[in-house]
Parts: sequence; C-alpha cells; structure tokens
Amino acid sequence: MSRFIQSLESRTLFTASFTNDQLQILADTAAVKAALKSAGAIMMADMKLVTADVKAVTTAANKASNAALLKTLKADETLVLATLRADSAPLLASAGLARRTAAEGQSLTLNPINPTVRARLAADSAALQPMVDGAAAKLAADLDNVDLKTDLDNIVAANPSSATLPAAAATAELNATNALDGFGAAVETYQSDVGGLITDLDSIPTVPNLVGTYIGTAKATSGNHVGRIMGLTVQFTSEGDDGSLTATVTLTGNDQPEVQTLVGTVGSDGSFNAAVGDPSGEGATLAGHVIGTKITGTYVGSGDSGVFSVSRSA
Repeated sequence: MSRFIQSLESRTLFTASFTNDQLQILADTAAVKAALKSAGAIMMADMKLVTADVKAVTTAANKASNAALLKTLKADETLVLATLRADSAPLLASAGLARRTAAEGQSLTLNPINPTVRARLAADSAALQPMVDGAAAKLAADLDNVDLKTDLDNIVAANPSSATLPAAAATAELNATNALDGFGAAVETYQSDVGGLITDLDSIPTVPNLVGTYIGTAKATSGNHVGRIMGLTVQFTSEGDDGSLTATVTLTGNDQPEVQTLVGTVGSDGSFNAAVGDPSGEGATLAGHVIGTKITGTYVGSGDSGVFSVSRSA
C-alpha cells in the first residue's frame, strides 16, 4: 500500500496517506465482496456440471441414492457460502469504522490540538484492530474447515460408469479451493491494510505544524511607545517532533526593519512560548496560543510590552 510522506525540515508532515488509506479500504472491501460472490458463482456452475454428469448415468436403481448425494453436496456448498457471508458481515462492518478512523487521523494532521477528535480517534482505533482481527480469524477458521472433497468423492464412487464425472468432480473441487483461497487472500489484504492504517495513526504529530510564514501586527500597550503598531512577520524555519521551534522575526514600522531570531516551543494544547532577540540585545518574550492558522498572545520587551497576532500566509 502506498504511503505519501513529505519531509519538511526536521518535521514529518503527512500529505495524502490517510486519504489513500480510506480509498484502499474501500477497494479492499469491494474485493472481499467480489471474491465471495465469485466463489459462489463458480461453485454453482460446477455443481450444475456435476449434476448433469450424474443424471446421465442415473437409473431407476440409483436414482434415490444419487439424488441424496447431490442434495448433500448442494446443502454443504450452501452452508459454506452462508457461513462465509455471515462471517464477512462484521469484517465488512469494520470498514466503516476504519474509514472514520482514517478521517479522524487526517483531521488531526491538520489540527493536532483538537481534543474532541483526538478522543474519538483513541476510542475508534482501540476498537478497530480487535474487530478486524477477530472477524478475520473466524473467516480463516471456517475456510480451513471447508470440505467438499468428501461429497464429490462419494458421488464419483457411486457412479463408476461415468467417464466424465471424475474429471468434473476434480475440477469442481479445484475451482472451489482456488475461489475460496482467493476470498481468503482478499480478507488478508484488508486485514493487512487496516494494520497499515493503524501504523499511520501512530505517526500523527501531537503538536501543530507551524513551519511557514505568518504575518500580522504587534501593538504596544505599555512602555515607551504605548499605542504603536508595528508590522510583524514570523518565518518558522524548523520544528521538531517535540514542538521545538526556530524562526526569523521581522518588525516593520520604524525607519529600518528589525530582524530578530526566535527560539520557542508549541505544545500539544496549542500553547506557544518563545524568546526573540538580536545581537544588540533587543528582544522580548512571547506567550500565546495557536488556533488553526493563527497565533495570538502577548509580548514583554525591554522597552515595550503588548499584544501580537499573526496569521499563516504560506
């Protein structure tokens, strides 16, 4: 299953993985349904061929016994398919949970600090793997217990005069085995891809990704320049998985732009703290919060203190 991951500085950013997971799960469930439907059609077609060969050598003496043998084969095939359909129901039902879990994962890659989505994801992901594994194990066990060979061998043994029946019976057994193996493989693929989704979920960042450019203003509310508003540009250049940040800060509004460096952190709850400064000793401490694509808060500098607000532009 494809994984599309884009590296951005020291931070890993998912771009399309969860969308791909959802599409893969849809494809897998369609494949499971199609494989079981195909197995049923193949078994029915071969049943007709076997029945035709039996009827060709049926006499008054063996009519009742042949009818009973064919009835047993049909009943066993019907039971096999009914059992597998019943087993498939919880597996296919898990697909809805898997797609919802993938959607929650995608949502958290865009906004890791959403507590409601994170709580839903924790509950859904915890339920998903046991649900899929339990259904797949039941299907595997029931597939292992399928035995149509005995019925077919009994039919062949009861009709030794037929020249075509042995080949028809052998073909029916082989076709059923291959078709059910294909169904089992489709189930295993689905189970594996759900496992891939769970692995992706483990890689969701726990803090917002801030790498990019933010533009806004800083307004002095106390100090030497109360009421002064300056343009503020913050270029976050790197972010660690732990939320550690580095950035370049540019203040405009004076005669010359002031360029400072920023070192700070962003927390899993969106809390933002940083220190900015330049070689001359000018600087400030920042404290605020990230909400979506916006960072707002307060700053305390050597000369002025106030409030700031920046929004992501790129």
